[in-house]
Amino acid sequence: MRDKCAACHLPRYSRLAIKFHTPDDTYVFPVRPSQHRIAVYPAARDEVLLAWHESQTDLASQQAAPMLKAALTSHWAQEAKQFESEHRLVAAIGAWREAVKWDAAPKSQEELTRLLALQTSLDRDYFQALKLTENQQYASAAELCESILLRDPSRAEVHDGLGTLRLQLGNQELAQKHWRKSAALDPDNAYGPNMLGWLAYQRGDAGEAVRHYQNADEVYPYTAEINFRWSLAQIGLRKWPEAEARLRKVLEIDPGHVKACQLLGHVLKEQGQAAAGLPFIQRAAKLTQFQDPDILLSLTDALAAAGRRADAAATATNALQLPAVAGSSFAAEFRQRLATLNDR
Repeated sequence: MRDKCAACHLPRYSRLAIKFHTPDDTYVFPVRPSQHRIAVYPAARDEVLLAWHESQTDLASQQAAPMLKAALTSHWAQEAKQFESEHRLVAAIGAWREAVKWDAAPKSQEELTRLLALQTSLDRDYFQALKLTENQQYASAAELCESILLRDPSRAEVHDGLGTLRLQLGNQELAQKHWRKSAALDPDNAYGPNMLGWLAYQRGDAGEAVRHYQNADEVYPYTAEINFRWSLAQIGLRKWPEAEARLRKVLEIDPGHVKACQLLGHVLKEQGQAAAGLPFIQRAAKLTQFQDPDILLSLTDALAAAGRRADAAATATNALQLPAVAGSSFAAEFRQRLATLNDR
């Protein structure tokens, strides 16, 4: 055993995150890296001993080998049952594969086949629910997601999707329930806190929205969407420096974020820095090729606040020539700006 230290103390394992379907099998785990934590692994020890005894011809080895196989089979069967009780079905499949490797008894094979069928049906139904959602068949998609969760209540991504479906169907309470469940099941998933923050902001509770976005940012600390929504909540609280910091972070991540450019200009103007905010609104106008009425209105106001009234009037005049402005509510806004500028 002296040259088998790594096999006992740094054993290979199936990397369950990497799995394939083959013509003859499903959820096959071809990648088997070594453990990096040096420790005592009884199952690995038994595998090493079994390999050695099977290479020997003496009576003691012939008697030891079946006992070791039985111990390994029992170990992996217990692991599989524990994983399944925790709704870790892919891990349970991996454990039953190990059990079958040492003893292809009908019972072990039946359990493996059963779990493969269950996991296949769950994944198939989940992708069907995604397709239904894409086709805006929200009620049917929600029903299918509920069916998935009856079989496996631990799937955070299904709770995510079902929360959004419930929101689409007008039930905010159920939407929040599923997003909170998702966050509890998978602390590394920011979808739940992000959506809870957006819902809080939509109903006017900017303070709660900020708390949810802080939680989301702890999971995904460099995301333009989370930081942008966070800035909206800070603006709702009139916390201008905090909103500025979030918007600058958005533009650090995504320099072409049009709305962040526009809002940063507004936020700087609110802090008495209209001239400093003007370049950001000008960038937003350039990014939209001077065709977005809302951004052109912001540009008109920013130019006027910076003391450039002639440029502001020219911007408003040019905007009135756009097809998107003519006949819309923006036309009255631009005419009002022009009248004010001409009065001055």
